[in-house]
Amino acid sequence: MDLLDDYMALYDIKKKLKADIKKRGVSYETTSASGKATISKNENQSVKDLVAVNKQMLMILDKLGLTTEKTIKDDDDEKL
Repeated sequence: MDLLDDYMALYDIKKKLKADIKKRGVSYETTSASGKATISKNENQSVKDLVAVNKQMLMILDKLGLTTEKTIKDDDDEKL
């Protein structure tokens, strides 16, 4: 049950990360030390976090002996 709870918590986090990427993009605007708005040269941290969360979710599925071969697509995923 703990693994299922962890998976569902990661699912919620994944949705929030995707929403942040959609809102701010892969790169984002930031304010420099001099107070000027600039485009950050760094990637939005949510991109890296999303990759890590997806990897962890797949590891949990593997531990549970579940596969994603015969899943039903959820329309909610496309709205983010």
